[in-house]
Amino acid sequence: MRKKVRISFLEIILTLIFLVVTISLFNQSLSYENNEKNQNINSLRGSIFSSDMSTMAISLKKYSLYADPKLIDWSREKEYEELFQKLGLSLTLKEKLLKLKTKRFLWLLRFMDEDKYSIAKSYELPGLAFIKEYLRLYPYEYIASHVLGFVGNDGFGLNGIEYSLDKYLRVQNITEDPLTGKDVALTINMSLQKRVFDIIKEYYNTYRPESISVIVMEAEKGNIVTMENFPSFDPNNFKRFSVEDFKNNSISVIDEPGSTFKPLIMAYLIENNLVNERETFNCNGREDINGVIIRDMESHGIVTIRDIIVKSCNIGMALASQRITKTEIFNILKNYGFGEKTGINLPGEENGIIRLPQKMTYASKISIPIGQEIGVTPIQMVKAYTAIVNNGIIVKPRIVDKIIYNLETLESFPVEKEKKILNSTTTNKILSFMREVVTKGTGKSANIEGVWIGGKTGTAQIFDIN
Repeated sequence: MRKKVRISFLEIILTLIFLVVTISLFNQSLSYENNEKNQNINSLRGSIFSSDMSTMAISLKKYSLYADPKLIDWSREKEYEELFQKLGLSLTLKEKLLKLKTKRFLWLLRFMDEDKYSIAKSYELPGLAFIKEYLRLYPYEYIASHVLGFVGNDGFGLNGIEYSLDKYLRVQNITEDPLTGKDVALTINMSLQKRVFDIIKEYYNTYRPESISVIVMEAEKGNIVTMENFPSFDPNNFKRFSVEDFKNNSISVIDEPGSTFKPLIMAYLIENNLVNERETFNCNGREDINGVIIRDMESHGIVTIRDIIVKSCNIGMALASQRITKTEIFNILKNYGFGEKTGINLPGEENGIIRLPQKMTYASKISIPIGQEIGVTPIQMVKAYTAIVNNGIIVKPRIVDKIIYNLETLESFPVEKEKKILNSTTTNKILSFMREVVTKGTGKSANIEGVWIGGKTGTAQIFDIN
């Protein structure tokens, strides 16, 4: 019997030790969470700048009013009511304060302007006090909002650069003095960004597409100088918008690229001497390739590989592509970076969709070279075309330039040239084709006198639910 009593007593002791340790750890956890929250509220978040050092996001010091319901002096009820009226607060707050009289904290008004702060301060009412906070401000409102993202009331970045670079922007160490985060400089050119925003807004209002995305990149360095989507949202008032509005379509939307894909496959054919400029293909507007029907908008007649790109000939492209295997198609896609994230410093990027060779069918050799049966993001297409512009060298997209503190650069984000997949003879030929697309092909409306512009048009087959 004594042995049983000893075991029970030991169990009780161990249980008590476990409970004490658990409660201690729990209290430490709560203390840490509260300290971190207070730290975020009371510390100054770093600013975000464009490449020309225009301020894209900045924090302004504000004061917020809170109540300790337990300390409210209800003998001065009229003074409380008078103050609430002047601050535009609901008088039902009184009922709420009475219900919560055992609580010690209740927000009354966050981020007050100077006038309201002065009014509240002048009353000196028991149970009311202030906390210094920093209000995140985005001066350009809707412009570049998908790039920037936004910050929640607790000081944590919730989307865009605010989220992906939160570890730099937000103070990480509460022992730092002053409590100031680091600044971030982007590659965005704000003047161009604003111009692009105005243009796509006008086009959206005129033609009412589902959405528009524009990416402008310096191909040699990978610098994203413009990334804009429309519709947009205002990060200053992000709570008024839905989660879907926050999606950065430039990196998150997967679509078939259509005919914009043709120059990429044609470059491989030229590079490997599978086609040449002297040979021709016959396009009669409709072609049966081993049971797979391929069509064009019109009959292009006899076409060269140059004509295939300039006139955007599906049949010519499909016939030329029969000379490559499914494995080669897969390797082409991987070389350009399709089927995986580009690694741009933004949250929410998608991988896109490509099939393994064993999952491809005979039709894949026809569909993929004309930009069907594959899903890509806009940023992936931009990255792939760096090979065409950079003498065959793929360059990783880059939107963050450097981290700054006290006007000194703490960290730079280098240009990343990934690999060379084409020779310059091939890329120069493709560029000459794309120049003719603009001067006399399907993209003539993009031509500007005196400016060298190359391009490739693309259309998509849209499923009609009816």
